[in-house]
Amino acid sequence: MTSWVVVGAGAAGCAVAAELASRHAGDVLVLETGPDHPPADHDHGPLVDRTERLRFERLRRRPGKPVESYEQGWGVGGSSLVNAGLLDGAPPQGIPSEPVARVGAVGRALRGATPAAVPANVVRRAGRRVTAADALLRPLLTRQSRVELRTGVRVHRVRFAGRRAIGVETIEGEFVAADHVVLCAGAIRSPAILLRSGVDTPGVGAGAQDHPTAVLTLRLSSPADPAGPIVSSLARFDDSHVVALERLPGDERHGALVTALLDVRSRGQVSLDHDGAPFVELHQFDDRTDLERLARAASKTIGWVTSGRFDAVADAVAIDDRGTSLDMIASTFSRIEQWLLERPTGHRHIAATCPDGVVTDGGVLRGYERLAIADASIFASVPPANPYALVIEQARRVAARLAVAAG
Repeated sequence: MTSWVVVGAGAAGCAVAAELASRHAGDVLVLETGPDHPPADHDHGPLVDRTERLRFERLRRRPGKPVESYEQGWGVGGSSLVNAGLLDGAPPQGIPSEPVARVGAVGRALRGATPAAVPANVVRRAGRRVTAADALLRPLLTRQSRVELRTGVRVHRVRFAGRRAIGVETIEGEFVAADHVVLCAGAIRSPAILLRSGVDTPGVGAGAQDHPTAVLTLRLSSPADPAGPIVSSLARFDDSHVVALERLPGDERHGALVTALLDVRSRGQVSLDHDGAPFVELHQFDDRTDLERLARAASKTIGWVTSGRFDAVADAVAIDDRGTSLDMIASTFSRIEQWLLERPTGHRHIAATCPDGVVTDGGVLRGYERLAIADASIFASVPPANPYALVIEQARRVAARLAVAAG
């Protein structure tokens, strides 16, 4: 029997495996649904145009709005396979980072608009993407290590003896026995596994949050450098930030300014459909103050654009993928609010689906033994920052407590 089964090889799963190994806590088996991808042949920013690296969840941001495909990283490394690797502070131990070396026209214009804008700090080494798996998990996968990785394993549920976890069962019916189970499948899949497992802890799946955004798409006056970084600059404010995108993935003629609300109060939930697949209802802007504060932040960004600071960079600015002009909303605050309500978007930072009370301080599911969660599910709320580094730090803390408790 394996000492520890870690479900998911994203940022949290890699951090948990590394921490358990460093503490000589026993054999660790990491189960990952997706494949182990080769390194990307280009690596200048988000790789959301690489569909082979993505899985698509189903999510509705507001009642009555269409269901959208919500991209998440798929494979060993999780969302670090495809995300921008943007850091809001110091990187976690063992994770390399560096400032973006080349700031393009959009980033320079943003820096000219506000002194708060600085070159983005990203998870890179010598300009190349380093995934959570590269930094934390792969060094452990040696013949001498007690850490093993299996890919292509679709975990369906946790199996119990009474209230004690004894392993996991795959969709194909395979049983993987373990002394301890740690769920790191992400803030959508971890609560879904618990719901399919029939746990009766109140609050599982409740509390879902994401960082809502307001996106201005810039039709660039000159094509962006296809070899340059996509994310170049970041302007951070009290409860929001603005990210400059020099170009869109696969599109050198368009860039963007993405304004995001970081202090979020509205909450949704993850539930299961009739086939047992997860479905997310975010209820974005159910708390009216979220709408008002994002609209104020977006209004500031719109003010920079309409002041002429981006005239040399972009010859048109749109508020949606159909090319609707910024002029349609720029005149009044109420129109900005209506735009955000009609076309809700977000950063894809879903978190807090098993918040305070669902787990103990050590990440153990309340009412159960030897079953813990260590990913973004257990944040009290979506963090007021890019969550990548915080997910790794939290997963390490959970794993350290679990190892100590296990003796």
